[in-house]
Amino acid sequence: MERFVLVALVVALLGSALVAPSVVTASPASAAPASSADKYANEEAILQAYLNDLDIRAKLLRKDAENDIRIMNVAAHPDDEDGASLTFLRRHYGYRTHIVYATRGEGGQNEIGPELGDALGVIRSYECQAAATGYGATISFLNALDFGFCKTADEALERWGFETMVKRMMYEIRRFDPAIILTHHTPDEGHGHHRATSLILREACRRMTEVHRMRPPILLELDSDPESGDGTEMKLVIDSGQPAPDLPWTYAGLAHVALRRHKSQGMGLRPTPSGARAKTYRVVPDIVEHTDWRDDVYNWIHGLYGYVPNEPMSSASIARIDRHFGRGPFLANADRDAKFLNGRRVRGSGLLNQARRIETGSPLIVNNGNGEQVQFLPPHPRISSIGVLGPVPDGMRVTATRPRCSPRTDLQHECWAIEFRNLFAEPNLPREDFVRTRRTVTDSLELEITFGDGEKELRRITIPERPPYSYFVAPTTIPAVVPGSSTMLTVRCFGSAKNTDVKSGALTSRLSPFSPSRAGWSQAQLQLTAPIDARIGAVEVSVGNGGHRRDFTVPVLQVDVPQDMKLGFVAGVDTTTADAMESIGVSVDHLSDQDLATGDLSRYSVICLDIRAYLVREDLKKHNERLHDYVRNGGHLVVNYQKTFEWNDDDGGSPWPILPITLGRGRIVDETAAITRHHEDHPFWSYPHQLEDEDWEGWVQERGLYFPAEWDDGYQSLVSMADPGEGPQHGSLLTARVGQGAYTYTSLVWYRQLRAGVPGAYRAFLNLLTWPLAD
Repeated sequence: MERFVLVALVVALLGSALVAPSVVTASPASAAPASSADKYANEEAILQAYLNDLDIRAKLLRKDAENDIRIMNVAAHPDDEDGASLTFLRRHYGYRTHIVYATRGEGGQNEIGPELGDALGVIRSYECQAAATGYGATISFLNALDFGFCKTADEALERWGFETMVKRMMYEIRRFDPAIILTHHTPDEGHGHHRATSLILREACRRMTEVHRMRPPILLELDSDPESGDGTEMKLVIDSGQPAPDLPWTYAGLAHVALRRHKSQGMGLRPTPSGARAKTYRVVPDIVEHTDWRDDVYNWIHGLYGYVPNEPMSSASIARIDRHFGRGPFLANADRDAKFLNGRRVRGSGLLNQARRIETGSPLIVNNGNGEQVQFLPPHPRISSIGVLGPVPDGMRVTATRPRCSPRTDLQHECWAIEFRNLFAEPNLPREDFVRTRRTVTDSLELEITFGDGEKELRRITIPERPPYSYFVAPTTIPAVVPGSSTMLTVRCFGSAKNTDVKSGALTSRLSPFSPSRAGWSQAQLQLTAPIDARIGAVEVSVGNGGHRRDFTVPVLQVDVPQDMKLGFVAGVDTTTADAMESIGVSVDHLSDQDLATGDLSRYSVICLDIRAYLVREDLKKHNERLHDYVRNGGHLVVNYQKTFEWNDDDGGSPWPILPITLGRGRIVDETAAITRHHEDHPFWSYPHQLEDEDWEGWVQERGLYFPAEWDDGYQSLVSMADPGEGPQHGSLLTARVGQGAYTYTSLVWYRQLRAGVPGAYRAFLNLLTWPLAD
């Protein structure tokens, strides 16, 4: 097959039907802002005004009436979507666009606050919706767990469950029914989640074709090297660098302003591009054999997925439909249906989707659990009733409504509305708990269908995800408790908090009355006290009422805090580290701008710069040299991990460390990776705790990230480790004596371990802060 490149969605094929956008020379009405923050706020205001403009919205509605072409974009994480292409396709051509995210991104980092895990997943869900509003797209999630960075697809598929994810992907494809699916992911490049998502998507498309005999969408993957290939590949070029009417940007620029709404990912600080290079996608050929791809492209983009023009349906059009769907009880009357469609603008996909579902015997396309109705389209002419067999899951309501025929059609079928109501997918559900409620999956439910002649048929359907009936929320951070002391936690409840009890094992507990915090949920303070003779180890704590409980583990630690230790803390976007140290009796002062500028830093035995502090604390950059003087005069400065772009300069160096350190992108994602000790005579290994191998056990998600790639010979590297199949990585824990003091840089993710209450992490991190005091 000869090389066939489609530019700007097959302009060559569709000719004048695709009108080139008018050139825009307008600029924002307001004067240029004084700072980048003001500039971005101004751009956000321009975008919001554009989205609210009734005339612009009306134009988009008119485009919706003219075609029903659907384009789906599949992404592993929030911000992996191709916003530029989606914006161009939606806002220029009027094609309907939809994004399917495999995860909610809860395993990533947070650049705007302390939330991690499910709470971060909720924030990113809202950010996805906000960004998609700018693109003009809708969104949905497969709800795969984002467990952090992984290097292989096998690890992701093992944790996610390949079969479960393929079924979810097939459901989303069937529900949106796209003509084309775009994805940036391939099976052999990038993040393990990206590779796994690509494999899942390919398998879903294959099964829909080979197993369910449905017309597959055209699957296109981003071509990172458009000039490669032997000239036979089928490719699609999408040029989003064209000017966007009514805006001072290109379509890619418009998409970037919308992308900036992914603030927890750091997108809020990136400048808007003035243009964009066209993206090239290549058709994945091994999913389905395209025997006559040129005709199929025309059919899918301007025929089956377009509206029926104001002229009789041609015999050629009927033949093309016949070729894709076969002649069955619906399409046997294609000539009659063509007459019915004459002179009307009818969205072809709705009609043809009905045919597809009937032909394949697909009884039900269910929604995602938010209460929307879905159509049941059986291949039989009459149904007298539909009943639900077996117990309905807690938190779900399932109802079947008698069919109603549309007055605008004489099609011989009946539509039953099956409503799945997720009783806890309500607007007043606490934001930070929304994702948590969607973790439990009930795979299927059995329906009993009774026909007019008395015949009965059982059909099993997939139902949406649902939460438990009521639930309690574990604290975001689990602080440790030292024998003879207490710790305080906040416990939240959605639903009834009556008859709440606490099972705290060897700890004594006191729960305050629940008080409303937001509509629909309440919170209480839980005080846990460890007796002076408490046994050291993990204590299981459970809060709840009846069968609905939340369990979590509180570590009881015996730690030695040096009496002369005083910690000065420079927070980034998270205070977990400081909170954890306070919970075990460390004296902590949070340093302000004035403290860094003029305060007496010598009164601190150690100053700790938290993760990403150089990103969010401009005062830290301004007064960085004072911290170097603090070290030279006898202080100890501990720097937790920073990202490469906020640490390295354009030449690869950095102005921030006291001795040179250049960060790379190395990481250890195996949280059980063996620790190899170096410089065992260093006081870190013995003061104030004698560290053992078990102190590195029980870590969560990963060991560390953004490891230094190069560092000065003055540093000692205390540990090394390796992911399976890889060589050891050094540099995750560097210490150096400088002047009368010490400087330590660590890329280990201590804050995640402290947040999870890992006992050994408390002991080791306290050693990291205090080892110079051993002298």
